[in-house]
Amino acid sequence: MNLVIEYGLYLMVERKRHIGNDIVTIVFQEGDDASSSFKPSMIRSHFTHIFALVRYNSQNDSYRLKIFSEESVPLFGPPLPSPPVFTDHQEFRDFLLVKLINGEKATLETPTFAQKRQRTLDMLIRSLYQDLMPDLHKNMLNRRSFSDVLPESPKSARKKEEARQAEFVRIGQALKLKTIVRGDAPTSLVTTGLCRKEPWESQLFCSTFPYEIVCSDSWGQSLLAATDAAGVMLLDESQSVPPVQVFDKTMVVKQVHVLEPQDLLITRADKGKDARLYVYRLSSLKKGLEEKQIVRSKCDSRENKLEKTKGCHLYSINTHHGSELRIVAAIRNKLLLITRKHPLFEAPGAESPVEEFQYIREICLCDPPVVMALVDGPTGENDNMICVAYKHQFDLINESTGDAYRLHHVDANRVNFVAAIDVYEDGEAGLLLCYNYICSYKKVCPFNGSTPMIQSNASDFHFSWNQMPNAIGRLPRQQSPGRTQAMLLTWACCRHGNTVCVCFCVCVYACVMFL
Repeated sequence: MNLVIEYGLYLMVERKRHIGNDIVTIVFQEGDDASSSFKPSMIRSHFTHIFALVRYNSQNDSYRLKIFSEESVPLFGPPLPSPPVFTDHQEFRDFLLVKLINGEKATLETPTFAQKRQRTLDMLIRSLYQDLMPDLHKNMLNRRSFSDVLPESPKSARKKEEARQAEFVRIGQALKLKTIVRGDAPTSLVTTGLCRKEPWESQLFCSTFPYEIVCSDSWGQSLLAATDAAGVMLLDESQSVPPVQVFDKTMVVKQVHVLEPQDLLITRADKGKDARLYVYRLSSLKKGLEEKQIVRSKCDSRENKLEKTKGCHLYSINTHHGSELRIVAAIRNKLLLITRKHPLFEAPGAESPVEEFQYIREICLCDPPVVMALVDGPTGENDNMICVAYKHQFDLINESTGDAYRLHHVDANRVNFVAAIDVYEDGEAGLLLCYNYICSYKKVCPFNGSTPMIQSNASDFHFSWNQMPNAIGRLPRQQSPGRTQAMLLTWACCRHGNTVCVCFCVCVYACVMFL
């Protein structure tokens, strides 16, 4: 923008009034001095949230970039290099454009602009509604038949049919706009197909399964389900073959995890003092089912149990797998940390992977945990954490020291803890805390040695379910070309009498566009 020069005027009001009307402002600073004399507080504005300070160095023909932003603006990419010096002018131009465009998009999510944008959109939709709805009520809703809608019926059959179709389209659009204003209908043609299933519609997996499922996990294209009275069954997705029994009813499985990359099956069986963790090789189970049709019992699993986990009432594993698998088992108010490193070679004939697991340490809590989740630190050295839920709070426990940090307090008389799900983006950890009808996302960043910084963040959010879920899970994030999108797709399992419904919720908590 070429600002008008007012000679003789000291304040230069006509020049200054243009600067504060933009969301993003680029400041070019002359001179080769590395010290910056620019401060964002010099310019007072309710709209400008981001300043890009550009300095040209004539000695090495390079540009140095600094970014200043308001605290309410969420993080946006791409990240600045270290040091933020660009010798390629075309590369700097492209980087600056992408950085500032993403910054403007991120700024629109701040309260200052989000409320105004929502109010403007509401006014536009209501204006369209008021312009179109009077004709709809006058021409259609107060008449007996659709043929009465046409004000003047053409004489020829072809023109009459064309007029009917045009009026039908107009009335259909007005009806759709009315439902959009009420919030009862989607706004995209992609989501209104006749054959499309709604997210809350159930998907049939097995129509004649006679047992109640206690827990389950996917195994390839099949479902490994633990039942209340028939052991553990393997259900094929195509339903072309009947369910196959993997464990008999002597194995009362309460928790199960299938880790195909690690060739592991982890289960928690029995209850009370007899409860233990069992580990199996998936390849051995699959081989036994295909070749010998072997159904394993509790006696056959004696070599697969982890002895020190006796009395375990809950366990959790790290979902962000690195060089090693970590398991935390809760035995009343005691946490037992177990790790399993990938062996250099697998012993021939060793069907049980128990020897690959090693016990690290024990951590004592004040109360038995109801929900647990493992949180991986950026380095994996003394900064791994355990999220536990008990009483009316979620706490973070340092795996190395056992120190506890308050993460979230639930202000409710009765608390039903559902899940704690760990989420990772750009090396930073976050937790989706699920209790009662609420899911609350908390970012835990950055890790300062062994102490996490737990504070309110602009990226924190929460959402609610219409009914209290029994379980909540997560699907992996998706990526598409030209876009890095961190998407959390959560599913909730709710029960209505004897009917179990699965609902999905998409939460985009970071989205960066690259040109």
